[in-house]
Parts: sequence; structure tokens; C-alpha cells
Amino acid sequence: MNESPMKPILMLHGALGCAADFAPLQAALNGNLLSVAIDFPGHGLLAALPPDRFSIEEFSKTVSRYASGQQKLRLFGYSMGGYVSLYFASLFPEMVEKVFTLGTKLAWTPETGAKEAGRLDPTKILEKVPLFAASLAQKHGADHWEKNVANTAGLLRALGEAPPLTNEALGRIQAEVLMARGSLDNMVSEEECRQAVGLIPRASYVRLEDQPHPLDQCDPSVVAAQLRAFFNEG
Repeated sequence: MNESPMKPILMLHGALGCAADFAPLQAALNGNLLSVAIDFPGHGLLAALPPDRFSIEEFSKTVSRYASGQQKLRLFGYSMGGYVSLYFASLFPEMVEKVFTLGTKLAWTPETGAKEAGRLDPTKILEKVPLFAASLAQKHGADHWEKNVANTAGLLRALGEAPPLTNEALGRIQAEVLMARGSLDNMVSEEECRQAVGLIPRASYVRLEDQPHPLDQCDPSVVAAQLRAFFNEG
């Protein structure tokens, strides 16, 4: 990243998502906040280039490519993207200035991972929710969406078995952190957010009224207002 009057926010998408998911939010920012949305390997425009390890650890390496010794990163992560943001900030606390997470699940157990992974069967998705399958094909390509779903299921199982964001890791984060959760989010609990906030030295929690978990069902203007306030750009 080059020096500029306003530091761009790096936007990290959720599981099964892609950089294009942020288009409505970026439009709602109305030029008040510069942002760069990226695809993780194996997703979106990079769906044909999956990493050797489809994992939180591997995706954090993508973030490192945007790091600069002269300018600390400012990260916005939705769902899995928030987890990646926090994990990266725990590994390289000196590289990150601020982290905003939205709808990021932090309490993972083998049971939770298995439950979430069990919902991601490409064959069943195609059979029972063909519109969702079509959406995934549009995001990742007709030849790659099923592989993305299968890889994501494996990632969730691994996340449940050995979550990389331990209490110790959260305690190493030096960045200012804001964890946001919609009041209608039925995947992420307020309790797990507040527990993580208590472990991160400079963290706070905000509840977004009447907002669900899926980003495409959230009001972009509500999220945009929180982003502008947190990143101090108008």
C-alpha cells in the first residue's frame, strides 16, 4: 500500500464468499472511506487457484502481502474474514492498526465445526437449494464452486478441532478492535464476542440492531456508518 491521505481499509470476505460481496457496502461508503476488497485463494476470481492448505493460517498469508513496513494495516473482516483479521493481528501485532469484525464466530468446538461443516454438501445444496448453488456458481465459477464448498467444510471441521485463535493469541493483539454483531445473528452469540473482547487489550463490542448474520441481508448504510465512525474518516 502506498501512502495516501486516507489509508485504505482491507476488506476480507466470509466463508463461501468473495470480494464482490462488499460492493453494496463500498457503494454505501460513498467515497468517505477508501477500501480494497480481496479474494482469498480458492474464492471468487481466485477460485481456480486454491491454496495447498485451505485454512485460516493460509488465508492470513494473503493479508501479509498487503502489509508495509511504513503503514500499518486497517482491516475489516466479515465472518471468516474477521477471524482471519484477528489471527493475522495476533501473529503480527506490529503490522495492524485497527480491526473491525462483523458477525465473526469465535467460539469453536469439535461439535460446532462438525455441525457447520455438515451443512456444506455440494450435492445436497444443488438438490435442495438450487438458487444458492447458482449463487455460488456465479461467485466462484461453475467448475469451481463445489470444490470451494467441500474445502470450506474441511476448514470448519479443522477450526472446530484446533481453533488457531486461542485465548493467548487474542491477548497478543495490540490493534484497536471493534467487534460488531447484528442483533438477529443466529450464528454468533453476544457472549462469545464479549468474551473475546475481554481478552483483547484494546477491544470493544457493538450491537447492530435488526441486522442478521448474512452480509447481503444487512443494511449497508448501518454497517457503513459504523465503519466510518471506527476508522475516523467522516
